[in-house]
Amino acid sequence: MDTVEMPDRVADDLLLFIRQNKGTLSKKRREGEFAPLKGDEIERIEAIVQETFDGFDEIPGEEDLRLLPPVQSLRLRRTEQP
Repeated sequence: MDTVEMPDRVADDLLLFIRQNKGTLSKKRREGEFAPLKGDEIERIEAIVQETFDGFDEIPGEEDLRLLPPVQSLRLRRTEQP
């Protein structure tokens, strides 16, 4: 399997459901709207999602925040239209 084709909306839902369930697609979803997908296809997609989003939802600790560069203030200036 190199590619699993599906409409964008379905792919978005699949990604959302896998992320909401901590990297796996629930049995209910596997047997429901994603029943056309084979078990090995789902496992590969889950692995890709897990790898892609690994650590994405983690909240940085205070020590991690000190490593970030300081935020510069942003000033917006209104320009006059001729």
